[in-house]
Amino acid sequence: MTIKRRLLLYSIAINLTLGLLCLVMIFSAKIFMFGLRDTDRRLAVNSPGFFRVKIEKVTEHARRWAAENNPTAMLAEIDTLNGRYAGSGEGLLVYKDGRPLTSLRIELPPEMLDGILAKTGVHVTVEDRTAVYSRTLGDYRILMVDTNFWLGGPFREEKVMGWYVLTGLFVFAVAGLLSSLFMVKFVSRHILGGLATLSDGVHEIRDGNLDYRIAYAPADEISTVCGDFNEMAGRLAETVRVKRRDEERRKELIAGISHDLRTPLTAIKAYAEGLASGVAATPEMRGKYLGIIKTKAEDMEKILRQLFLFSKLEVRTFPLELEDVDLDRELAAMVDQARDGFGRAGLDIAFTGAETPARVRVDLALLRNALGNILENSLKYRGRERGRLEARLAVDDGRAVITLADDGPGVPDEALEKLFEIFYRCDEARSHTGRGSGLGLAITARIIRQLGGAIRAENVPGGGLATIITIPLAEGAHGQGGCPGPSSG
Repeated sequence: MTIKRRLLLYSIAINLTLGLLCLVMIFSAKIFMFGLRDTDRRLAVNSPGFFRVKIEKVTEHARRWAAENNPTAMLAEIDTLNGRYAGSGEGLLVYKDGRPLTSLRIELPPEMLDGILAKTGVHVTVEDRTAVYSRTLGDYRILMVDTNFWLGGPFREEKVMGWYVLTGLFVFAVAGLLSSLFMVKFVSRHILGGLATLSDGVHEIRDGNLDYRIAYAPADEISTVCGDFNEMAGRLAETVRVKRRDEERRKELIAGISHDLRTPLTAIKAYAEGLASGVAATPEMRGKYLGIIKTKAEDMEKILRQLFLFSKLEVRTFPLELEDVDLDRELAAMVDQARDGFGRAGLDIAFTGAETPARVRVDLALLRNALGNILENSLKYRGRERGRLEARLAVDDGRAVITLADDGPGVPDEALEKLFEIFYRCDEARSHTGRGSGLGLAITARIIRQLGGAIRAENVPGGGLATIITIPLAEGAHGQGGCPGPSSG
């Protein structure tokens, strides 16, 4: 139940309670003011004005009865009138020679009754809380009796209403105080209980228990806050886990880079010492040593370039020099340029172009860098002395699709989505620290995404790893899907 609905129900309950208390207090005030006996019979009292109206009516009846001179009809009519006031303490009594003739019996004090019957003419007698109007009608004495008459001096209906108003104000004041206490006790207890539950959860998170979740059963506004808290705690825990994972991979990166830098540095130092000590005595030997030193220095320079490029891509400060290019022609040129070098190193490369023109808007230098990282990755992790990589280009749904599939050992399926993460290194066939720092594919993924494309990896049936790159076609290029063209290698 929501807090809003709970408050509404509490308000209805309080109003009903107030109404009931008002009735009880007013009824109690009447008992206090008029006595229990009269209250049991009727809740209202008869004012002098009301009594005078009755006197006027009885006077009219008496004149008519005197004119008709029919005692039997008069007594029958009086019995009918008395039937209307049965149980109210009011009625008409008829006496003749001191004897009652009506069926209605209202007990009057004997002294009061004797005094009234002894008088003749028209009289009004008030004693205690009883008022009697009497008049003589021939041999008959007619008495109009009201035992609910107000006693205590001149009576005003406004006076009783004033008491009622004051009593009602007092009841509302007391009931308002009680309702406030009720709201504080029941409503605030629920709200404060929910806040205490939230506070406990905050303290748990503050103390490092990121797996803590709030269990809150009621379905109200606080449950929504608790749900948001649990979602926040989950995201915070995930952020901390990612941070720890990145820290571990950063350590692996440092270890890999340190190894990659240490290896050429050690070689440079060794060959330099050989030159200095005269181990390379012939010009041929000295040339060989100098060539090795130059190669190792270039390897170090390449590693440093990768680190610099990675850092600029990471903070998105690398300037893009975009241009519209024919991707089919550029890929063919890249493969031709790379085929000899990679072929001598043990990787044969073939290229299949697209039948449909594929014009894209890219930074050509960055794209070459990205594709070169994939080729080097396939070269490093080939599963045999000579490996093979097939590059294919196709156009599909307004995108250029580049597929680079090698015949290496592939990677575990669970590692496919992580190959392009920062600092990630698969622990299986493609995880040897001595083979590189693992920045190549991470750099490739950032380049492709910065060019507006997407990249993913999948294992090739029968062995091998395929890297699929999609790049949107340039505006105005409407290539549709086409079949692969003839192979160029």
